[in-house]
Amino acid sequence: MGIRTIRRVALTYLALLTLLLLVRNPLALIRQVPPLLDAFLTVSAVTHLMTFTVLAFLMLASRWPVPGWRLFAYLAAYACATEGLQYFFPPRKMELVDVIQDLLGLALGAVLWSAVEWWQSASSSAPGCESSK
Repeated sequence: MGIRTIRRVALTYLALLTLLLLVRNPLALIRQVPPLLDAFLTVSAVTHLMTFTVLAFLMLASRWPVPGWRLFAYLAAYACATEGLQYFFPPRKMELVDVIQDLLGLALGAVLWSAVEWWQSASSSAPGCESSK
């Protein structure tokens, strides 16, 4: 998968996540929610953690031309901003615990991406894995 495709997926995910974080009732956007998905989405801690894990992983995999720490800072600001903006979308409300779960999700996504990068570099430098010229 090319970098442009990964970036498109990451930006699409970011737009969809923003929409779901800022509408009054995100489940109302989906006409029929499968029972398993409904149970998953109602468990806020898991939802926040996993959605922000995926966000961090996709954004880091996109290899934007900014240092990783700066991208992480932008994503942390995004997490705080979207949570704060929920104040303006009753019955949504901003909660510190959600921000903490978002930040933990970002950290987990960064750790997972680092593991993927480490595995790729280790497998490419392993004996017998010479690049063809």
